Amino acid sequence: MNISIDLPMHLSRALKAPRDAAHPVRVVIGGDEFEANLECRDDGLHRLYIPASIWKGLHAAIGDLIVGRISNRDPKSRE
Repeated sequence: MNISIDLPMHLSRALKAPRDAAHPVRVVIGGDEFEANLECRDDGLHRLYIPASIWKGLHAAIGDLIVGRISNRDPKSRE
Protein backbone atom coordinates (compact mmCIF):
# COMPACT_ATOMS: atom_id res chain seq x y z
CA MET A 1 0.00 0.00 0.00
CA ASN A 2 1.43 3.36 -1.05
CA ILE A 3 0.63 6.19 1.32
CA SER A 4 0.79 9.66 -0.15
CA ILE A 5 0.18 13.21 0.96
CA ASP A 6 -1.08 15.86 -1.44
CA LEU A 7 0.78 19.05 -0.62
CA PRO A 8 -1.00 22.40 -0.51
CA MET A 9 -0.07 24.90 -3.21
CA HIS A 10 1.70 27.26 -0.79
CA LEU A 11 4.10 24.48 0.21
CA SER A 12 4.94 23.59 -3.40
CA ARG A 13 5.56 27.28 -4.05
CA ALA A 14 7.71 27.70 -0.92
CA LEU A 15 9.89 24.79 -2.07
CA LYS A 16 10.00 26.32 -5.58
CA ALA A 17 8.98 22.94 -6.97
CA PRO A 18 8.44 22.99 -10.75
CA ARG A 19 4.84 22.58 -11.88
CA ASP A 20 5.77 19.95 -14.45
CA ALA A 21 8.47 17.77 -12.90
CA ALA A 22 9.50 15.80 -9.83
CA HIS A 23 11.33 17.75 -7.13
CA PRO A 24 13.94 16.25 -4.75
CA VAL A 25 13.32 16.82 -1.03
CA ARG A 26 14.50 15.71 2.39
CA VAL A 27 11.68 14.78 4.79
CA VAL A 28 11.59 14.32 8.56
CA ILE A 29 8.48 12.67 10.03
CA GLY A 30 8.25 11.14 13.48
CA GLY A 31 11.99 11.50 13.99
CA ASP A 32 12.78 9.49 10.84
CA GLU A 33 14.54 11.20 7.95
CA PHE A 34 14.37 10.13 4.32
CA GLU A 35 14.90 11.49 0.84
CA ALA A 36 12.09 11.53 -1.68
CA ASN A 37 10.89 13.18 -4.84
CA LEU A 38 7.72 15.24 -4.82
CA GLU A 39 5.74 13.92 -7.75
CA CYS A 40 3.93 16.40 -9.95
CA ARG A 41 0.16 15.91 -10.22
CA ASP A 42 -1.93 16.79 -13.27
CA ASP A 43 -3.05 20.05 -11.64
CA GLY A 44 0.51 21.30 -11.09
CA LEU A 45 0.50 20.52 -7.38
CA HIS A 46 2.73 17.88 -5.78
CA ARG A 47 2.37 14.59 -3.96
CA LEU A 48 4.74 13.07 -1.41
CA TYR A 49 4.88 9.29 -1.12
CA ILE A 50 5.77 8.02 2.33
CA PRO A 51 7.81 4.80 2.44
CA ALA A 52 5.95 1.87 4.04
CA SER A 53 8.62 1.47 6.72
CA ILE A 54 8.20 5.10 7.80
CA TRP A 55 4.40 4.90 7.72
CA LYS A 56 4.38 1.71 9.80
CA GLY A 57 6.57 3.33 12.45
CA LEU A 58 4.18 6.28 12.79
CA HIS A 59 1.30 4.06 13.96
CA ALA A 60 -1.00 6.49 12.15
CA ALA A 61 -4.21 5.94 10.27
CA ILE A 62 -5.30 7.56 7.04
CA GLY A 63 -6.76 10.95 7.90
CA ASP A 64 -4.55 11.49 10.96
CA LEU A 65 -2.59 14.72 11.28
CA ILE A 66 1.11 14.13 10.68
CA VAL A 67 3.64 16.80 11.53
CA GLY A 68 6.97 16.85 9.76
CA ARG A 69 9.51 18.92 7.90
CA ILE A 70 10.17 19.05 4.17
CA SER A 71 13.19 20.84 2.73
CA ASN A 72 14.85 21.02 -0.65
CA ARG A 73 17.83 18.80 -1.31
CA ASP A 74 20.53 18.91 -3.93
CA PRO A 75 19.33 16.62 -6.73
CA LYS A 76 22.93 15.51 -7.28
CA SER A 77 23.42 14.37 -3.68
CA ARG A 78 23.05 10.72 -2.77
CA GLU A 79 23.92 10.28 0.90
